[in-house]
Amino acid sequence: MSREGRRLHISSDADHISRREFLRRGSLLVGGLSLGSAVLAACSGGSEHRNERPEEMKTPEIDVLRHGTWNTPGVKPDQGGLRVASIGYAIANENDNSYIDNPPVNLLGTHLETKGDFEISVDMHEIDGEAAITLYGRPPIIFDELRYETGSVRIAIEGDSLWVGVMDIDAQDYGDGYNFQITSSEKSARLTIKRAADQLIISLDGEEAGRVPARGTFDSGELWFGLDSGRDDNGWLLSKLTATPINGGKLETVDSSLAELSKDPNGLDALARKRRPDFRIGTAVSTAPLAADQRYAELALGGNFGIFTPENAMKWQFLHPQPGIYCFEEAKAFVALAKAHDIKIHGHTFDFAGALPAYLHEMAERQPNLLEGELVSHIQKVMTEFTDILDWDVVNELLADYDDTEPGKYGMRRNIWYEAMGPDHAIIALKAAHKANAKARLWINEYGMESDDDRFSDMLALVKRAITAGIPADKLGVGFQAHIDQSDTVDGRSIDKDKLRQRFQALDELGVKVRISELDIRSSELESVFADVVEVAIKAPNCTDVVMWGITDKYGAGNTISGGQIQPYASRLWDRNAEPTPAVTRLYQVLA
Repeated sequence: MSREGRRLHISSDADHISRREFLRRGSLLVGGLSLGSAVLAACSGGSEHRNERPEEMKTPEIDVLRHGTWNTPGVKPDQGGLRVASIGYAIANENDNSYIDNPPVNLLGTHLETKGDFEISVDMHEIDGEAAITLYGRPPIIFDELRYETGSVRIAIEGDSLWVGVMDIDAQDYGDGYNFQITSSEKSARLTIKRAADQLIISLDGEEAGRVPARGTFDSGELWFGLDSGRDDNGWLLSKLTATPINGGKLETVDSSLAELSKDPNGLDALARKRRPDFRIGTAVSTAPLAADQRYAELALGGNFGIFTPENAMKWQFLHPQPGIYCFEEAKAFVALAKAHDIKIHGHTFDFAGALPAYLHEMAERQPNLLEGELVSHIQKVMTEFTDILDWDVVNELLADYDDTEPGKYGMRRNIWYEAMGPDHAIIALKAAHKANAKARLWINEYGMESDDDRFSDMLALVKRAITAGIPADKLGVGFQAHIDQSDTVDGRSIDKDKLRQRFQALDELGVKVRISELDIRSSELESVFADVVEVAIKAPNCTDVVMWGITDKYGAGNTISGGQIQPYASRLWDRNAEPTPAVTRLYQVLA
């Protein structure tokens, strides 16, 4: 990843700098604004693309295509532009076995900061089916099983139809949108979107096609880009994407892949490493707020955490959405940003029944004998792509759920992998991962083991079977997810610390590492749990880290949407306004 241009080191003090200063890099002034250096990246491998130096440009027009950084899934350099492939990005909604469309966004790349009016010009070629560009006022937020829209305008061309949808945030839907009849020209189109106050003027090939209300989408002062193609289409070629300030407006390019913060020497992870240099405090991280929310990025990158688990970026449906189609660039940009801040990555996850693309379920129904080969090849492909990541959740949540479903053999969940491969699916996955990278530690990640004796016994038996099957004990680890509610406590407020110590010790006697992998609490009454868990973990010689399952309540996994608003599901160290809870103070006391 190119990191040309001057860097701005930013303090993580409570007095926050402006978002513009937080992300700004070496620049071309456009209406008083900047343009940084370029890298074009794509699905299934990227390549660095260097173009004319910014100072050689003679117009106020910003060439976002050629002087931007693109880490967008399904997009790769081609013929001096960007080839936009059909990748069928979608999020599995396990509540009703449906899928939510998840058009890719250029999150860890170039976006614009705006003031006033602007004009976006787009040249599309080789259109085969639907060609779409989406302009976001703020990027959508991705949770485990949903996508929360924060305002966007989607423009799609297909045949003789131009469709424009303006997101209704309360309804979380574009509705019927606006349809305009057009005359297509040899599968090419020159599209112009002009913002005039809160109206958008859409023109095609130099002629106005129609006008639509913007519904305040760009009042955010930001403009993010999404590019995608219709499902099962052959994609299209973007040969031009420029932005021009008009009517006295101003534009500035910002590259969120280059955000850089200096570390607070008294952050949570910094204090933990002073106590024990081989131990880290970490967190699950969501890509969208890392890119777009300054306060979230400060908390994530500024010294509180020394290890990241990508909440979604490395799950199957994001890395491998279709047979033979791998999309690594957003995940690679995520890894690079963490590495620049001395933050390790814990890969997440492979053998897991959730977050799977539709094609795997179709395979399970029609040709279940192919699933083993698909799992093995996926593990080997991803681990080979990310050879620097030396910790992976290879098996995730394989024990039976707390419901009426009859458990399988060894107390296992009867999931897609169990039904196709039997109870050995976890061992098969672990062997494939060990073959892909013998240096990596392979983790089995599970919930409920902190207090459930039977569940821990099942896990202990699985670990012993894995060692017997040839997985070296020193390359195995067990992750205790630690989603704690009152039923996991001894008095409604505190966990049984002695029991947790004993479970760590039982695995230590086998030569196996442990970690707390997804710590959160279901009630603010349990805030002492954070400190209790860290106190046990940092004193256990075989415990490598404690990872929080999210930073703030606003962006936590498991949140829901009601009335167009995010409803927090669990309590985390920082509340929905990114203010520290009393649990943070207690953690400082434990780590001091």
